[in-house]
Order: sequence, then C-alpha cells, then structure tokens
Amino acid sequence: MRPRGKEIGAVRSLLPVEEEKLRAEEEKLRAETAVERLKERLYTTSVERAEREAAQARASFEAHHTWYLTDSVNHVSCRVVMDKLHQWDLEDPTCGVEIIVTSPGGDALQGMALFDYIGEMRRKGHHITIHALGYAASMAAILLQAASWRVIGRESWLLVHEVSADSSGKVGEMEDTVKMLEKMCARVADIFVERAEGKIDLETFTDSWGRKDWWMDSEEALRLGFVDEVR
Repeated sequence: MRPRGKEIGAVRSLLPVEEEKLRAEEEKLRAETAVERLKERLYTTSVERAEREAAQARASFEAHHTWYLTDSVNHVSCRVVMDKLHQWDLEDPTCGVEIIVTSPGGDALQGMALFDYIGEMRRKGHHITIHALGYAASMAAILLQAASWRVIGRESWLLVHEVSADSSGKVGEMEDTVKMLEKMCARVADIFVERAEGKIDLETFTDSWGRKDWWMDSEEALRLGFVDEVR
C-alpha cells in the first residue's frame, strides 16, 4: 500500500527538525571535545609548571648546599649523599651543609660508611647540619648523631633500637654474626651517649633500647641530648 499524501507530508516536515537535532548534537559534541582538550592543556601546563618549580627548587637547594635523604639508608642513597658532599667540598672547602632526613633507616654498614664520611667532612672544617623531618628511624637516627648540629622538627620522631641483621648458615657462622652485631650495638650505644654529653648514661641507654623499639618525640630527644634544637 502506498503512503497517503498526508503521511508523506508529515515525514517531510520532520526531516528539518531531525537535521536540526543532529546539528545541535554535533555542536554539543564539538563543544565538549573542546572543553576536554582545554582541560588536558591546563593539566599539562600545570604538570610542566610543577616540574619546572621542582627543578628550580632542587637547583636552589644545591646552591645553598642542602640535600634531602628521603629514602631508606642503602648503598645507593649513601653513595649519592657522599658524592654530593665530595662535590661541594671541591667547590667550596669551607661551605656549610644541611642534610634533611626523612627515612626509615636501613643498612647499618652502609649507613656507618656515610657516618664516617660526614665525620671526615666535619674534620675538614665543614659545618654539617642534619635536620630530621617527620621521622629519623633506626640507622637514620644514628646518622643524625654524625652532624655538627642536630635538628628535629617539632612534630617529628626518632626511633632507636638495637642493630639487627638477618643470619643464616652454619651455627658457627651465625654465632660470628651475633658477635659482630653485639660489637656494633656497643659502638652505636657509645655514639648516642657521647653525643648526649651527660644527659643519659650508658646503662640507662642500653636498658631503654634493649630488645624493643624506642620511639621518642622531639622534646624527649632534646631532653636526652640526641638533638641540639627543635625547630
């Protein structure tokens, strides 16, 4: 059956309306796409700006001989700090240095290598400030004691505990490891007590850290002589 005239006319009258709807949807889609592209450009610009500012900040920190140690204490992080200290020593044998530490600690042997290197820098005449922010735990708390001037953030924490290490192998090998750890613990205890300058004695210190984690806030760390300033 052929469509009647009225029906054909109705269909034809709808065509412009549908075309207008399609054009409106296309315009809306183009507008939404433009908005998304604008957002993407703004995001990219903000990321690039943040990267530039971070690079400028790093350059500024280095210009003022400031370095951040925000990783665990390991052969990589210690090597990076030592390389930077060596560079600054060559550039200016009298410069002061600040190391800002936020670290969970880590490898005791690698950390003690950095400890000795900081001591060498001090003997050369560099004033080394180490600033604990957030927390300086375990080996990081020991590193803090290597500084000429020890600073801790007011809401920051120190964690001190006996030196630990994994041990495996024959009984004799494990006994040797235990003896080495006992010697390291004794030396570390001496370091803390020496830097405390009479505010805590060796017996009290060893009782406080024996077989447990000893967390202390900034005021306790200052009172016991493990830092020189709360900032």
